[in-house]
Amino acid sequence: VRGGPMENAPRVSVGLLGADYTVENGAYRISNIVEGGVWDSDARGPLSMPGVDVHEGDYLLAVDGTPMNMAMDPWAAFVGKGNEVVELTVSAIPTMDDTARKVLVKTLTSESNLRYRQWIESNRAMVEKASGGRVGYVYVPDTGQNGRNNLFRQFYGQAHMDALIIDERWNGGGQFPNLSLIHI
Repeated sequence: VRGGPMENAPRVSVGLLGADYTVENGAYRISNIVEGGVWDSDARGPLSMPGVDVHEGDYLLAVDGTPMNMAMDPWAAFVGKGNEVVELTVSAIPTMDDTARKVLVKTLTSESNLRYRQWIESNRAMVEKASGGRVGYVYVPDTGQNGRNNLFRQFYGQAHMDALIIDERWNGGGQFPNLSLIHI
């Protein structure tokens, strides 16, 4: 059952950096940079791209030259800037002075894929640490084409390991699950 004709509200993109913020010393501080899958160029966060001089602990002072408004959420500075190149002013201190750096980054319109890849990488790191580097980890999100692509993309980089954990928790379905492993 559907609701029938509905009005659609206008949509405005919001630029996202793949970062978490805290408020410290009267400014927004970058507390966590979500790297995503650093081994995969299409799965990296804007702040973890090569050459981007932004670090965890830096303060976000301005976006496109406009100082951050501490009365609003940090995302307010990125309204209408989704999937666009923006100029960030960042610094190790919460003050706009000569030590502040200007950095160009291309924002995201969604962080879901980035945070998903970060989750996979944290699982992989946990397995690597617990096994002393002897066991690999592969996450298979579904058993359709996307899942098989993810399986092969992760598998060959770890095929030399003594063992692999193939994680299919929360698998979204698709074709028969054993079909993914038949061709390996």
